[in-house]
Amino acid sequence: MKFLTAILFVLITSTSAYAAESYSTSVSNQSNEPWFIQRVLAYPSAEGTRVSGRVTAAKQMGIIDGHVDVVALSPEGKKITETTIALSTDTLTRQRKMKGGVRFSANIPQQLPANSRVKLSFHKNTPAVENAPMHASNIAN
Repeated sequence: MKFLTAILFVLITSTSAYAAESYSTSVSNQSNEPWFIQRVLAYPSAEGTRVSGRVTAAKQMGIIDGHVDVVALSPEGKKITETTIALSTDTLTRQRKMKGGVRFSANIPQQLPANSRVKLSFHKNTPAVENAPMHASNIAN
């Protein structure tokens, strides 16, 4: 019993140490998009800094074809690093929507300074523009 109590004590103290060191986050949801980001966390991890959250919509939607941009800013507002999380293969089914949306996460390979901010925004992937074939100009008359 003492052993289990000791393990429980170590787990509680180690997780509370990381919980106190989370970074402030801000989300830029676009008003014309059905998708929005919620439940965002940014906290130090063994690999550096971990950012996680969920993308969901007001209605049940099909395939999420987009990406989440993550930017880490210093307390002075200068950009430290940025990364992109692709979400083009996930589908927002009814069951996933009820659970809070499609999960995403990113690892920033460095520890951020105290009082840093993390900004996130979702963007749709723009479809690739296909050029019209130029056979007429390539064929000699």
